[in-house]
Amino acid sequence: MALFSDAGIQFLFRWIHFLSGITWIGLLYYFNFVQGPFMAEADAATKSGATQKLVPRALWWFRWSAALTFLSGVVVLALRRASWSDPWGLTILTGAAFGVGLLHLLEHTYDIHAEFSDASGLLTGDSVRVAGVKVGRVTDVKADRLHPL
Repeated sequence: MALFSDAGIQFLFRWIHFLSGITWIGLLYYFNFVQGPFMAEADAATKSGATQKLVPRALWWFRWSAALTFLSGVVVLALRRASWSDPWGLTILTGAAFGVGLLHLLEHTYDIHAEFSDASGLLTGDSVRVAGVKVGRVTDVKADRLHPL
């Protein structure tokens, strides 16, 4: 099989899809089983160093391995001319449809209400960050005079 034949290009993109998927899922395990517990136990200085240097790098690889997994999968589907009429296409496209549907069902927004003993400097529109990653914004700031902390 020549690498630059139709079969060779398909083989190449299947391996790209496979390896980028392993990277993506491996980093997901890293975030859940290694980084999360580590950050819960680490002191402030260590957390700060990890958040500034390690976390952005890990998130970069996570983001781009997910994108490459998706894009190479689309290329494989196109090269195989996947359709609902052949068994392979039916299996893969059904799985992809369920995946997209599940992501849509899990996608949600929610409000978080927080009480602070000192909220000085907190303004409506400010970014909310978790481990250095923007996850939302402040929509309202008000003082509760009936229930001071």
